[in-house]
Amino acid sequence: MSHKSQAQSLGALDSRAHARIQEALDTLVPDGKEFSIPSWTQRLESFLYKKIHFVEFPLPAGFFGARAVLIPSPRAQDSRPIEIVITAAGLLPIMAEHVRAHELAHITLGHQTVILTPKQLMDLQGDISRLCRWPGATCRAVDPERDAVPHLERDVMAETLARLAEKRHMELQIRGRASGISSDAAIDRFIKSIIGE
Repeated sequence: MSHKSQAQSLGALDSRAHARIQEALDTLVPDGKEFSIPSWTQRLESFLYKKIHFVEFPLPAGFFGARAVLIPSPRAQDSRPIEIVITAAGLLPIMAEHVRAHELAHITLGHQTVILTPKQLMDLQGDISRLCRWPGATCRAVDPERDAVPHLERDVMAETLARLAEKRHMELQIRGRASGISSDAAIDRFIKSIIGE
């Protein structure tokens, strides 16, 4: 995909945000056949020296996902922070996959979120949904206007990066399927049939 077509899909973000998203897409998001949530996760874990753990929990109505960073106790065998990515229980698999991509995009872009000690995590008493109400939490919600402008900009940046990564992967798959078709007109018809035009 050309840089121009990617930039058009970034909407009203400023040039600094455009550049940051493009750099993240080019350097930290696997492309081509390499793209998957697990491969993206592995790349981030290696680059950022942290662990990323995915969990599914019931979240408050309207929330799709959330994340928090758990700082290990001084006695822990592994000193790497653990980025906990939460998806709401009961989402359709395709939606849950997109929420994971959105949260990975926040991590890729270096967006801060709630940092918990093991004691604070225990104090939640199993109600992880309380994270969605904490200041500084990056929670994927139906109504992004609930956030202040800086939070909204970070959410738009993460959503843009996630969609660009998914779009790049889908375009590769479509090109791969279309490679067996002989004419440009046939390829155009094939692509239009897939995307519903």
